[in-house]
Amino acid sequence: MKLIDRQVVPGTEQPVIRIGHREFKKKNGSAKATKQWYAEWCIDSKQKCKKLGTTNLTKAIQLAHELAQKLRLGEPVSPKKAIRIDELVVQYMAYQRAQDRSPKTIEKYQYILDQFATWCQAHHKTTAASFSLPDYWKLLEWMRQKGWSDKTIYSRVIIIKQIFKWAHIKLRALNENVLAGETVREPQTNEQPCFTPEQVRILLDKADPHEAAIFNFMAFAGLRFGEVQQLRWSDINLNNDGTGSMTIRRGGSAGDKTKGRQIRSIQIHPELRVVVDKLPRQFDLIFTARASTKHPHGGSMISERRLLVSLKRLCARCNFANPDQYKLHTFRHSFASMLARSKETSYKQALALMGHKNSRVFDLYFTMFDKDAHKAIASIHYPRMEQPGTAA
Repeated sequence: MKLIDRQVVPGTEQPVIRIGHREFKKKNGSAKATKQWYAEWCIDSKQKCKKLGTTNLTKAIQLAHELAQKLRLGEPVSPKKAIRIDELVVQYMAYQRAQDRSPKTIEKYQYILDQFATWCQAHHKTTAASFSLPDYWKLLEWMRQKGWSDKTIYSRVIIIKQIFKWAHIKLRALNENVLAGETVREPQTNEQPCFTPEQVRILLDKADPHEAAIFNFMAFAGLRFGEVQQLRWSDINLNNDGTGSMTIRRGGSAGDKTKGRQIRSIQIHPELRVVVDKLPRQFDLIFTARASTKHPHGGSMISERRLLVSLKRLCARCNFANPDQYKLHTFRHSFASMLARSKETSYKQALALMGHKNSRVFDLYFTMFDKDAHKAIASIHYPRMEQPGTAA
């Protein structure tokens, strides 16, 4: 809408700011000008207009100069429409689902952000723009008072920072991201249990044949439980010379993809090939649960819970210290440690075999078994100086 009594504000260039009054129609149809001043300018051939919020000409000129300065610096000049935090969570979760996130990731994000929205409501922070740095610090203090671990707090804070960054950059619902400058120290990776090579051999020898076959796949290929559970005969390629490979394409929380969404190929170890050749080929799945009353002919998927219980019992029978500490994933840690021990496997190749672009856990093993590091430490020598009068 064109301004009435429009005049150029001296000293404003790129863009030139004009101020004036807007015209509106009364109920009886007559036209009338506003008492408050408005500013208008043109950027990229588009006409822009902003209410200055004053009836004083001198003040309007001052505000027009401030507006010109913001435009030159690329700063936002119009306040964003206030968006409620609970509505922001709804929109952010819709965005995450559109990115084809895994069900477990969606569940985790939803739980954390629902907790965050509830906290904000309890502290009378209904809009995203009303959440300030002091509120963020209070939130951190509340998390620590809850007794949450550093890892739990870190994972929650990262997601909260993400939603504010997304609201500012992607959704453009915030003029600024108040959390942009806040750094979060990532906690150190907790030490995970790891079978020694000798312990793995004991487990493979003493487990019953059905479970031993599963453990072999975890120990010799580093597979996650879900990857073993979802492995099919169509994923196995066996050669006549006794070699072979397997393609890992499923096993994440979504079922139809791996955890990292990366398909990888793993060569079949000679010992594992012997196990593979002995397995029955009754079903498409390589491993199925034993026949039961519900499934008298078998064919149902193996249970992670039942297999874990069996592993812990087996560790106890083998007299391992603290047998309850071990998990099915411990086989994968052992596989990683064996790759780190190997002189034949590069760091990049080891990550590819594990289906990782990077891995903090593997970094620990790689450092632990780095032969050059051991040599470097062993090379340190502090010679003793001969004391006066001790020479022969």
